[in-house]
Amino acid sequence: MSKIHKIIEDISKFDTAKISDILDDMGSKGAMSAEIKPIREGLKICGPAVTVESVPSTRPNTGPLLFEAIDSCNQGDVLVIGFGGDASCDSWGGLVTQCAIMRGITGVVTDGPVRDFKEIKELDFTVFSRGLIPASPKGRRIYTAYNKPIICGTISVNPQDIILGDDDGVVVIPKEKVEKVAGIAARVEQIEKEIVDDIKRGTPAKEALTKKRKGMDII
Repeated sequence: MSKIHKIIEDISKFDTAKISDILDDMGSKGAMSAEIKPIREGLKICGPAVTVESVPSTRPNTGPLLFEAIDSCNQGDVLVIGFGGDASCDSWGGLVTQCAIMRGITGVVTDGPVRDFKEIKELDFTVFSRGLIPASPKGRRIYTAYNKPIICGTISVNPQDIILGDDDGVVVIPKEKVEKVAGIAARVEQIEKEIVDDIKRGTPAKEALTKKRKGMDII
């Protein structure tokens, strides 16, 4: 297993809330907007981003670049679609889900809506989106580029940034910070266990939650 794959495996064990707090402390906002949610409860996603850009257009088709982006993916990648927060049409659906599964893509994050919910659910594919809508993007949007910096859910996403998603939403970890974030997260996890143990022993809340532990503040 490569170093980055080991780090991704480690990051996947943590929840988005913990990682978001760590990024905040590092001065790097990572949490996507609250509209970006799993299409059903219990989904978890973690992997390197392959980014896709979309812009408004009245052309009668959406262009081939989304399909090229899918074909460029490696197993375990997360496709991240910057849809400009447009809620007028879908940004992902059932047929492209079939293609993504064949490429070994671990899931999709988009700040647009999706459709074909039943098919995606039956395929057990992981999608985080701005909701559901039946309308097609044809005549409304086109895909213009992939593997370039984009904005998704108000957060800047670069190719190979690490995407972590769960029931609370989605966090983007800059690729140059992911190793440090993983190390801090492991220490925070241990500290939180110590806090819970103190609370169970009857330690007052203020003392348990404000005590300095290994030089770190939890709240």
